[in-house]
Amino acid sequence: PVICSAIGFYDGFFGPGTGSFMLLSLHFFLGMHLVAASGTAKTFNLASNISRLVVFLINGKIYYYAAIPMAAANMAGNILGSTLALKRGPALIRKMLLISLALLFASLLYRYF
Repeated sequence: PVICSAIGFYDGFFGPGTGSFMLLSLHFFLGMHLVAASGTAKTFNLASNISRLVVFLINGKIYYYAAIPMAAANMAGNILGSTLALKRGPALIRKMLLISLALLFASLLYRYF
């Protein structure tokens, strides 16, 4: 519960990298296989994004001209990523996770220093 609450707070406040944090938490703290942890993290992330969508809808703060293409690209990325994860397994997930975390870390360093 503590880890889920911390990740949920981080996702609501910042957002970037939440899926990776969820995947790592599921893998290291619950011992899930990387492919299962990746799929579970995507499900949790979807639930979080739906709740965020509801809040923005209620407040009328959605820019549809940006949101619709972004949602379509997100779905395409999820389909491609899931297909590759099932075909290539944990090695691909580990590699992509390291790349995405390195890019996130580099962008945060650039932005704040």
